Amino acid sequence: MDGFSCYKVECSHLSFPSFKRYLNHIRNTHSFEPNFQITCTVLGCFQTFKVFSSFTAHLYRKHQEQISRFNAIGTDDTTLSNAHEDGEREDEYITGAEDPELEEKATRSLFLSTLKMQEIHALTDTVTSDFLGHVKDVVAENVSHLKERVQRCLSAEGTAVTEVEGLQGVFDTPLPMESAFKKLKTARQRTEYAISNLNLVVSFYDQVRDNLRSQSF
Repeated sequence: MDGFSCYKVECSHLSFPSFKRYLNHIRNTHSFEPNFQITCTVLGCFQTFKVFSSFTAHLYRKHQEQISRFNAIGTDDTTLSNAHEDGEREDEYITGAEDPELEEKATRSLFLSTLKMQEIHALTDTVTSDFLGHVKDVVAENVSHLKERVQRCLSAEGTAVTEVEGLQGVFDTPLPMESAFKKLKTARQRTEYAISNLNLVVSFYDQVRDNLRSQSF
C-alpha cells in the first residue's frame, strides 16, 4: 500500500503518506459535518461510527496489530499501541498538529467574507483591520469561556479534563481561525494574501478608471 485515500467521494483524489495524516484529515475536514459517519474497514470489520473519537478508540481496542502495520508505512508516525499506553501521546495523536489544509480553508473563508463586508459597507482598510481585531478578541473570549464551562461541568461530576479521551488535546490545539486572523491582520497582509493565493490583482490604473467612471454618472 503506497498511501491512504479518503473515503469521501469529494476527497477521493487525496492520498496520504501515513495513517496519522489520513486520520487527521478525516478529523479536521469531515468529522464535524452534520451527517458524519465513518465505517471501519480493517479486516472486514464494517462497524460504523458517528463520532470520530469513538472510531479511533475502536481502532485502539480492536485493531492495534493491524494499525501498527499501517503506522509503519509512514515514517513520521508513532504507533497506536504506544500512544494508547501514554495518555498525553494519545491526545497528541488524536488532535495532531495544526493542519495546513484546515488553516487555509479558514483563512480563505475569513478573507472572502471580510472582502465582501468591506465592499458592501465601503469600509476603509483601517476600520476593517480594527473590526478583525475585535472579532478575534470576541472569538478568543468565547472559546476561553466555553473551556471554563466544560471544566466546571466536569469538575461537578468529579472528572478532570485529562480523564476524557482526547479532550485535553482539543483544549491545547490552536483554532484554525487564530492563524487566519494573524495572516489577515493588516491591509498589507490581506493584499499579499489575495495576490499570492487568489490571484486577485487590481492595478492602480483599473482603480482610477473605475473611480472616473463612477464620477461621470
